[in-house]
Amino acid sequence: MKLKFISFQLLLLLSLSFYITMSTSNLGHLPAEIISSILQHISDQDDLFSCSVVNRCFYKQTLPFLWRRFTEGIHFDVEEGGQEEERMAPQSVDSLMQQQLPHPMVKYVQEVELCSRWTETQLMQLMSRIGPQLEKVTMFSGRLVSDTCLQALAYYWPRLTQLELHYHNVTPDFMMAIAQHCPQLRDLYFFGCPRLSPNIFAPLVETGIRDGHAPPLEKLKIRPWDDNIPWTYQTVLDLSQFAHLTSFSINALAEFMYDLITTIAVMEAWPHLTHLELTCVNTTARDDDEDDDLLIPFIQTHRQLRHVYLQGFKLTNATLEAMATYLPDLTYLGLRFISLVTVRGVRRLVRDAWCLERMDLPYCSIYYYEFPEAVYIPDDDNDNENVSHLDQEGMDQIRRIGPQGICDDDNDDDDDADDDEDKAWLRQWQRSFVNLRLYGSGVA
Repeated sequence: MKLKFISFQLLLLLSLSFYITMSTSNLGHLPAEIISSILQHISDQDDLFSCSVVNRCFYKQTLPFLWRRFTEGIHFDVEEGGQEEERMAPQSVDSLMQQQLPHPMVKYVQEVELCSRWTETQLMQLMSRIGPQLEKVTMFSGRLVSDTCLQALAYYWPRLTQLELHYHNVTPDFMMAIAQHCPQLRDLYFFGCPRLSPNIFAPLVETGIRDGHAPPLEKLKIRPWDDNIPWTYQTVLDLSQFAHLTSFSINALAEFMYDLITTIAVMEAWPHLTHLELTCVNTTARDDDEDDDLLIPFIQTHRQLRHVYLQGFKLTNATLEAMATYLPDLTYLGLRFISLVTVRGVRRLVRDAWCLERMDLPYCSIYYYEFPEAVYIPDDDNDNENVSHLDQEGMDQIRRIGPQGICDDDNDDDDDADDDEDKAWLRQWQRSFVNLRLYGSGVA
């Protein structure tokens, strides 16, 4: 039987309530700011409900947290294996829509997540009921919503800081409305949006230039419906203008990806970038070349990167060595369909990048029988022998055993089964202990 543990914050609140009730002090002596500050750290809706029934003071301070987020429908998460995920919330959007007059609590709503297929009429009605204080909007299944209705979203909710659209028809006109009426927008996500225009980001750039500052976007994620979107070099130049970008993710053809990586590295754009996800589609454009010469300059000019995911690139151990050298804060690295890296290169990266906590390696031609420290998840559907990932336990094991932990994939020219470079590392490592003993005994 599963036991449900009450959060520490809720226990603190109940203790405060008990203390106040048992004491002779008036309830009004407890500052509302203290209660509100504690409530900010409580995310579980059941705990918030419990707090709301403590007394009138707690009830009044809990209301904004109970009504700050509306969620409706069931989300079919494609990225998580196609599993349905029901988004639960204490208040349903249906209850809001059934009210004849604006609901008295809509003034507290800051986040809306719509998972069902909403018609244009329903969405317009919702936008007219929820006030302009809304900050975060997520909408799935937008095929029934016109561009005119999407433009109205910018008028009704001008304080948006985050916008996530799935399967909506995003047009330059809509982006112009966003640029003009949502100056505080920081996070923008497009998933499965068809027919994205190559100049989709031009309105954001032009508005920033007109106002005398760089576009304020900090996080941008693009997962288009069709990977064959004809992005142009002007798209690259528009993206390079997002000087405040800290997180960037995109699926694109190889030709566009190469232009983007090269241009951003040369211009030294995105100086604050810490999160990078690049999925390269159709890599046959450079059959005879490796991508190290593209990725290494980018790594050298973006040394603050902490999260990196690369798929479909033809990179080798040289890129891994560059990451170990130039990315001291790297905590996550994901590689997918990267077949040119070796076990020795991965082990070296782990040993040199001490902040690295996890490394995903699916379909990288690294097999479980040559990399025992990695996690292998058998697949019943096929004979996949590739390792899945390397977790903290596996990394600690590699770091504990020292230089001899470098895997021997025999890249030297002699006939034995040992790598000469590995032998040199081992001799140097052993020699350091000899010198240490001599120094400690007074001989050296």
